[in-house]
Amino acid sequence: MNNERKKIEKRLDKLLRQIVIERDKRCVTCGSDSVILQCGHLITRNCKSVKYDLFNVACQCRNCNFKHEYYPQHYFNWFVKKYGEEELERLTQRSNQIKKYSISELETLEIVLTELLKLFFLTTEPGKGVNK
Repeated sequence: MNNERKKIEKRLDKLLRQIVIERDKRCVTCGSDSVILQCGHLITRNCKSVKYDLFNVACQCRNCNFKHEYYPQHYFNWFVKKYGEEELERLTQRSNQIKKYSISELETLEIVLTELLKLFFLTTEPGKGVNK
């Protein structure tokens, strides 16, 4: 992985985390909002095709994110309750696609996520729920 790709992906990870925490405000699994919140991936972030998919990520506290690795059912149950079985199936299908983003695609994704984050701050109270 070249240095430019690593830098962009690091910025994308940070943007995604900020968006998810601003969107969800609390751990979707246990409801906590008083601990360090993380961006939890329903389907592993190693599946590049859904790594930056906003349906694949939700706000989780550190404990729930860690538990998801060994006991994923709580997070899956939340997802199905919120989005339904059909969306889980679509997400699973997207995760089975092989994807390697080009530098240009990553840069475009960074622009899109940056604009989305700006929208969250325009429509919500700034900083509420975001761990900086």
